[in-house]
Amino acid sequence: FKKLLENQFRTKIMVRCASNFHAKFMLIDPTSKTPNGILATCNFTVKAMKENPEIATQLNPKEVTELFNVFTYHFWEAATDEQTIKHDFAKVKPTEQFSFPKLNKILVTSTVANKNTIKEYLIDSIEKAKEQITISTYAIDKNHELTQLLLKKCKAGVNISIFMRKRKEKIKTHLTELAKAGAKLYLHPLLHSKFFYADDKTGAMFTANFEKHGMDDGFEIGLKLGKKDLPQF
Repeated sequence: FKKLLENQFRTKIMVRCASNFHAKFMLIDPTSKTPNGILATCNFTVKAMKENPEIATQLNPKEVTELFNVFTYHFWEAATDEQTIKHDFAKVKPTEQFSFPKLNKILVTSTVANKNTIKEYLIDSIEKAKEQITISTYAIDKNHELTQLLLKKCKAGVNISIFMRKRKEKIKTHLTELAKAGAKLYLHPLLHSKFFYADDKTGAMFTANFEKHGMDDGFEIGLKLGKKDLPQF
């Protein structure tokens, strides 16, 4: 990665970063008449692209515009470091030129903007679920309010299915209660996808895990999914 930055990016691409950036997306010609974009759960690495169970979705023009506005805000107001021409990175401050945009389909976790709409959307959807909830996540924290809400729903008779990476200690520590309450667990050694849907009516895909770092802080992106976007059985 350092070689890529130094040998190919440094004189051609402006690179800004922050330690809590975790969102994954690509936007192509976002301000043109034919914008294109993809939101993904995978990192842009060979292993993620070729081996991990991941998901991605093509964004429509309105979604591209929304996400580009979110990107612009975080690029200029949330980044902490910028690559320089002198073979290093320099600290940068917010430009104070951009405000956080209004959003319709795009969901975010943004520490800088004090927004947690991924978590808010999931809480609302879980609370409304009556029959079935399916989630996929790389990691889950049993103490997080989302997990506790899932446990409550499971005990109330809602069928809950959880897809997660197979890591023995994490499963033993964080999924035991849900399993005892009746949740069905599906494990894979390379799973990294993150999504949610309930009652075949509402859903979302996102880059955050079911943990504090991601749902409560950092920079993450999600997308609301309607009934037509969900798997039909």
